[in-house]
Amino acid sequence: MDQVFIPEEDRVCDAEEFLSWDEKPLFELRRQLRPKTAERTLLCPICFQPLIIAGTKKQKIHFRHFKDSEICPIKTGCKLTAEQILAMKFNGQKEGLAHKTNKIFIHDTLKKDISFDDVKMEKTFREENTRGVAKEWRRPDVSAFYTTNKVKIVFELQVSTTFIDVIIDREKFYKERNAYIAWVFLNFEGKRFTELDIAYANKSNALVLDDECRALCQQHNELYFRCYYRKPYIADGALIIEHEWESEIVSIKELIFDDVNLKLFYFDTDKAELELLDEIVLKKEIIHQEQEDQQRKAVEERNKPLSSYTRSEPSSNGLTGTYSQYKRSSEERKSTSTRVNIKNKISMCSGCNQYSNTYQVGKFHICKKCGHTTK
Repeated sequence: MDQVFIPEEDRVCDAEEFLSWDEKPLFELRRQLRPKTAERTLLCPICFQPLIIAGTKKQKIHFRHFKDSEICPIKTGCKLTAEQILAMKFNGQKEGLAHKTNKIFIHDTLKKDISFDDVKMEKTFREENTRGVAKEWRRPDVSAFYTTNKVKIVFELQVSTTFIDVIIDREKFYKERNAYIAWVFLNFEGKRFTELDIAYANKSNALVLDDECRALCQQHNELYFRCYYRKPYIADGALIIEHEWESEIVSIKELIFDDVNLKLFYFDTDKAELELLDEIVLKKEIIHQEQEDQQRKAVEERNKPLSSYTRSEPSSNGLTGTYSQYKRSSEERKSTSTRVNIKNKISMCSGCNQYSNTYQVGKFHICKKCGHTTK
């Protein structure tokens, strides 16, 4: 055995982590692992059957299964099917401390919630059998009847890595029995394959039971989860959809029941994406229409007859105006210039033969009495 599973720590470690101990503590561990003592348990990381420390004829110490233990893929002559091996690994993970502790927590919380009835908790294989291995699918971690919707819900804790075939088979198993399944994580990073296999098949939602949710469960006597969901949005400067993981703490009463896939979710990512796609199509149509309008105006300007254009003349500030404006301005300038050159004087008018006031316009003198013009 190269590796062993430590149930109380929920981890797999190299066998050398124990076998490299000093001789005295190592032989104390060897005694603790014996079936008659059963003071401590270390398990095979494949079949999750108990291991003991043994020695070869040459006194080389190592881990091995019990002599009469059931078959394991590590042992020679394995006759298990691929499905049985996967089921064995999945059921074996339930021997971990974190799995047991949180399974009990969910069960006890549902027991206090008046919205649930017939709450049941699975015992681990090890609790019911001193030896052997669970090679078949069995009861869920926790199951209960939700009286509000009148449906059965099964809760499966996901602590360690689970192969996708196990996930698919488990979901199919419960769906055929008309039961909703809620996969529950203890943490979520949005990177591990197991997380994504479960989340993407549930409208990109993942239910997590973290410390804050556990506190709310105890305070309100009902289940709370931190729901991670993949929220779509339209990227700035581009009509494409991008995503980011967001989370919200919600009670089980706030979850939506997917009547098609028989799962529980909070945010419908699929629906949100379709709404954004409709918005993108509408924006593209508006942009296309604006481009067509601009092109049509440009064509109209190019095809406009020359007679429709008005002449322009630069002004003193560099701007231009129409020809009529320029002409009117020119006449005003002439009129102003004439008034500026008016000179008044008294002289003999050749028209009325009298002295009178005259005024000069250009080269001419005009009598104010008779209006006669003389040079």
